[in-house]
Amino acid sequence: MSPAILELQVEPDFLLRIHYANGERRVLDMRPWLSTGVFRRIAEPRVFATARISFDTIEWVNGVDIDPEFVYSRSVPDPGVSTAAL
Repeated sequence: MSPAILELQVEPDFLLRIHYANGERRVLDMRPWLSTGVFRRIAEPRVFATARISFDTIEWVNGVDIDPEFVYSRSVPDPGVSTAAL
């Protein structure tokens, strides 16, 4: 089970910066998936920018959401955050 999401930042180039309840800060690059399946519906920058936290995952205004395990397993540690500061 993935940790709860506390904060979400939508960045340019279809990046999501995620702060988890366990203290981790991770980045999910959605570009590889935007041409497949339901993710095509969030490939427009204005739509992608509507991402928000919904329960334990991320959801967009048009109803698209992502499995929390997908978000966590495909995200990487945020390179912009020093682990010494955590």
